[in-house]
Amino acid sequence: MPAARPLYGEDGSLDPVAEAVPGVWYLAVERRGRGMVVAYEDGTKRGFILDTTGIERGDAEEAPELSSGQSPSDVAAAKRRTERTVREAERLASAVMATAEPGFEPFWFAVPAARPLYGEDGSLDPVAEAVPGVWYLAVERRGVGMVVVYEDGTKRGFILDMTGIQRGDEVPAAPGFEPFWFAVPVRRPLMSETEEQQEVGELLPGTWYLAIEQREQGLIALSQDGHRGILFDTSGIQRG
Repeated sequence: MPAARPLYGEDGSLDPVAEAVPGVWYLAVERRGRGMVVAYEDGTKRGFILDTTGIERGDAEEAPELSSGQSPSDVAAAKRRTERTVREAERLASAVMATAEPGFEPFWFAVPAARPLYGEDGSLDPVAEAVPGVWYLAVERRGVGMVVVYEDGTKRGFILDMTGIQRGDEVPAAPGFEPFWFAVPVRRPLMSETEEQQEVGELLPGTWYLAIEQREQGLIALSQDGHRGILFDTSGIQRG
């Protein structure tokens, strides 16, 4: 094993049950799709590895005897679940790594049921959850999914399942406003939305920021690192 890799359960779960690490021998006992069902050298653990690139094959003289205690029907059912997991993993990885759709217009949406938000690095482990009754902002389309931001800008992730979503016809608290990307011509402060109006960040030329709401004083802007605040001076901004 050239690098540490997760071992998933044979029941099709996306949660790792163990980890395969370099310097340890594992026994590949069954191929499923692009991955393998593997067992620890001493037979104490068993799981499914999806990424088998760069593995070193060993020519062991004796292989440990393995007994899973499963009936043929159990094995067949586990195999079907694992194959579904493999397909889902490949679909997620393909979507996350897809090129962003050019000319995409951000929009608000809500989900009909709780759905996981995955990391933008293609990890199978959810980093958060999108839940009904909350508005999320889709800022980028990748394949069949979307890169989304929480309404308050605190979290960001990738949602794969967009079926049945409710699109918002307006940004919350700002009827008729359409979110848009923009850049500033010179350095400008991003101020807090509180009465104290303290500086919470800065907007710099050469970087795109997202305007998510119009206020009388200016624009509510969201930086790519999650900072949110009011941009009072909108003169000379370049819309994307």
